[in-house]
Amino acid sequence: MRRSQRGYSSYRGRRTLTDVLKIVAAVLGVLVVVLLAVIWLSRGENGFPLKLPILSQQEDEPSGSGQDVQGEGTDPAGTEGEPEEPASSEEEPEQESALTALELPLSAIQDGSAAAQLEQAGANALVLTMKDEEGMLAWDAQQSLARSCGVNAADGAIQEQLVSWNQGEVYTVARVCCFRDNTIPYHRNDLAMRASYGNWRDEEGLRWLNPASEGAQTYLADLCGELAAMGFDEILLECPGFPTAGSVEAITSGDGSREETVSAFLTRVEEAVAPYDTRISLRVEAGTLTGTLPESGVTAALLEKQEGRIWVDGGGEEDLSEILLQAGVTAAQERLVEIVPQIDPNAESAQAELTD
Repeated sequence: MRRSQRGYSSYRGRRTLTDVLKIVAAVLGVLVVVLLAVIWLSRGENGFPLKLPILSQQEDEPSGSGQDVQGEGTDPAGTEGEPEEPASSEEEPEQESALTALELPLSAIQDGSAAAQLEQAGANALVLTMKDEEGMLAWDAQQSLARSCGVNAADGAIQEQLVSWNQGEVYTVARVCCFRDNTIPYHRNDLAMRASYGNWRDEEGLRWLNPASEGAQTYLADLCGELAAMGFDEILLECPGFPTAGSVEAITSGDGSREETVSAFLTRVEEAVAPYDTRISLRVEAGTLTGTLPESGVTAALLEKQEGRIWVDGGGEEDLSEILLQAGVTAAQERLVEIVPQIDPNAESAQAELTD
């Protein structure tokens, strides 16, 4: 057995060298013809490249796996040549629903019925009185004046319950009666609004803190700071200025500009709640804006500088937003909360039902 120089296997039979060379030449000739045919066919008709099936399959196959491929040159959606509009990344903001506030007693927080009562009434906000006109507080305040005068809440657990509630989804307003306070002036005459006969009293026989007293302002501002730290979304200040009912002519304290006095007080409150982003709102009597009541220090110019809501007693025929506009308060409709005898769940404007 022997191998040729080209590596082919040995063969049987007697052949001459000339025969072998002829066979080799024939094989080479066939290979050359096949190679030329392949080259010619690959150029295609008119000399353009011809896509062989195996090559076409590789070129048409998409780069990404698992994707369906439409027929070449087809546009089933009919959008060829039209650029696709990019999807907008900005969603339209949801319109904030109008405030519909209902006041409930603290017992609704303690017994867990507050949420159900709000839903039944069609309200989306809860109002809680945290300081009443007697000067009594609904929580255990840290102020030494509150402790020495005995106005703190007896139930120490209520504070923890309020903090837990305020961490929920319900918008909650702390109602604070400011300078109308029947208790602190009794213990601290130096903070009281005075008359010739002693502590001045209003038409209901209640004492008042003197709005011009720096000590009284600091006490109230610090209370608001504690409420903000407890998580209240809004603090509603009632009686934030000088009294407008009763024998106001008998008052002997509180000299100076009343508007500047109230403005200084509101600045103290805003500074106290600033770390907590709590909204400060004012309850205002319509008569103070129309000039039918004695000066309280709460003026339209002062309201214009504030950013909080303006809560006004309504329920009558008066257009409260128009009164505010005529007094010079812009964005009156957006800031107005009408205090009504009973809330209307279908109302489009902000309203509140308080327990006065």
